[in-house]
Amino acid sequence: MRYSCVGLLIVFVFVACGDDSPPPDRVCAPGTTNACLCPGNRVSSQTCLPDGTAWGACVCSPLVDAGGGCGDGYCQAGESCGSCSIDCGSCTGSYCGDGSCDVGEDCASCPSDCGPCPGPYCGDGSCDVDESCASCSSDCGACTTGCSVLDAGSVFADDCGGNQICICPGSATCTSGGTCQAAFGRRYLIGVVGVSLPEFAPDGDYWDLGGNPPDPFVQVTVDGTVLGASPAGRDLYNVAWEPPFAVEATIVSGSSVQLDVYDQDVSVHDGAFVCRFAPITAATLRSRSVSCSGALGRLVAVIVPPL
Repeated sequence: MRYSCVGLLIVFVFVACGDDSPPPDRVCAPGTTNACLCPGNRVSSQTCLPDGTAWGACVCSPLVDAGGGCGDGYCQAGESCGSCSIDCGSCTGSYCGDGSCDVGEDCASCPSDCGPCPGPYCGDGSCDVDESCASCSSDCGACTTGCSVLDAGSVFADDCGGNQICICPGSATCTSGGTCQAAFGRRYLIGVVGVSLPEFAPDGDYWDLGGNPPDPFVQVTVDGTVLGASPAGRDLYNVAWEPPFAVEATIVSGSSVQLDVYDQDVSVHDGAFVCRFAPITAATLRSRSVSCSGALGRLVAVIVPPL
């Protein structure tokens, strides 16, 4: 079949002159523009996307504001949305009232942000790393972590303070699993670990007849009451008790702990030296260790809460 040029012209004119509204699956005609608002209620324009499914972003030129004051439409450095409420609608940064707790933002001062805050911060209901329940009292009920007692060699590292001591559940040490409790008014095991004595007694003579080494033992006294004495080492300058010889005592605020070192003899025991802690402090109890040394010898003992 043959078509005339007139017929083709008629078809072309019909299409060109038809309705130019976008098809039903489009929201705008590709390439067309529309008015839109920028921050600060400034009018600009946006262009329909090539596929006609949506309008493009509003083209906003940078807002020139030498003062950066409240009401310029932007949250700027050093500007608080709390005091510049007119700017808050366009604020995308970190400020009180933005609905999220950001780095360096305190939920205590930004209560409107606290609902969605993932933490950590005071008031988030859990004790997090570097967060102290002393300063976050609202978190203390939910704390699953706590104080630590770590073996630091000759002493223990207990991170409680004041007149408190860290108590680990069923163990001598723990990492963030203990609770800070009162250091005084509780029971302790006082254990004698070891003693070293010099070659000669305090009077300059030999410890025993014939120049023999001493027979060291330690007597433990708390608040004036003798609680016991360790077995004596035989002809030894250095004695280690394994396990440590231990007595149990209640230590209260102001208590004194005294450890007397003797050379055991048949009738009268020769005194070597005395270690006295009067009063014993909470810091000493937290270290779990007491010691003293000098020209007359050295003593090492432990003071630990019973497991």
